Amino acid sequence: MEIKIEEISGTNLSEYGKIPISFSTNIILQVIPRVKGMSRIEFKETILKEPIKVDHDASPNLSPFNWKDNFDLSNWSFWLAKQGEKAVGGITLAFSTPGVNMLEGREDLGVIWDLRVNPEFRGQGIGKKLFVTALERARELGCSFVKVETQNTNPMACRFYSEMGGELGVINRFAYKDNPQETMLLWYFSLREGKFWIP
Repeated sequence: MEIKIEEISGTNLSEYGKIPISFSTNIILQVIPRVKGMSRIEFKETILKEPIKVDHDASPNLSPFNWKDNFDLSNWSFWLAKQGEKAVGGITLAFSTPGVNMLEGREDLGVIWDLRVNPEFRGQGIGKKLFVTALERARELGCSFVKVETQNTNPMACRFYSEMGGELGVINRFAYKDNPQETMLLWYFSLREGKFWIP
């Protein structure tokens, strides 16, 4: 059945929030500085003894059900991917919102705040369709760049954003005080004239 992308309002994210974002992995990208100080950094896929489960919705501040309580969503855009009446994926683009540190106070930067696909539908190109839709909106808004945050615990997302043409702009090994083993990875996508790339 065909997948349709449908823009929705941020006033009711109940359907969006029911799409699972959790995943399990037994592989992480170990971030290894080659030497101390200014150096190259190496990424090494490491197989864990026990798989880990990651569920960003488990944190109340990260769940779509609570976004409207924590942020002004008036400049955000939301889409659902639907198979018939069933929501199977979703994406959120944050833009021009005071207090959202990821936006760096810039008016030419958009942030992919959230991208989720139901586990039963992953690997079918739904994430790609959603992502391209959000990049197109960011370009319409006049953004020069779109930024996405991932972690070394999500190698599937890292591969996805790399394949979509993202450039790894920030590697922060000390970003998460509650999880010092996790590394923040920020990917940037240029939307400047002649550089917007749709795979």
